[in-house]
Amino acid sequence: MEIKEIKHGNIVILQPDGNIDMRSSTDLERKVVELLDGGTRRLIVDFGSTEHLTSAGIRVLVMAGKRLDAADGGLVLCSLNEHVKSVFEVSGLTLYFRMVTSREEAIAQLHSESADKPSRLISMAMKLLGDESRQLKPKKITRDKRSSSLSSKVAELLSRPGSPRSSSSVSRKKKRQDGTSSVAGRSKGGETKS
Repeated sequence: MEIKEIKHGNIVILQPDGNIDMRSSTDLERKVVELLDGGTRRLIVDFGSTEHLTSAGIRVLVMAGKRLDAADGGLVLCSLNEHVKSVFEVSGLTLYFRMVTSREEAIAQLHSESADKPSRLISMAMKLLGDESRQLKPKKITRDKRSSSLSSKVAELLSRPGSPRSSSSVSRKKKRQDGTSSVAGRSKGGETKS
């Protein structure tokens, strides 16, 4: 089976030509794994030249979808004929995959998805700060601001009683009655405190 690869910016379009069955699905899997290992995060599979699809081909697409989801990527299937569409319907996977009628629609979906989605770093920061509900869009960084709201929030969290930083600094360095400081149960001279 021949698989055409077309690049459209940061999107890769694969167009398998012919049937995707047990034998040819290994070619498709090899190509998909090569692309994903190489950093591809936006993938379109164009079924315009595919007449038949078996469960072996579905397995490759499920693997690709899972890997792309884990990497904040996207997979869109397009130009499915009635037989290929029915394979997805019978397998119950129509809700798992995004399917559109044309390559242009698939490209538009992946472009709009990347514009609307906050970066993985921003998503992780929002999760850590308990602010997942707010949608952040990347902002242009300006150098004249003294501190960002994120750094203020982190500083606030670290200064709370019981936070890792505030509790460790209090327990490590205590003032003794006589005015000398001790660190974690030892005085400055190295003697153990009673």
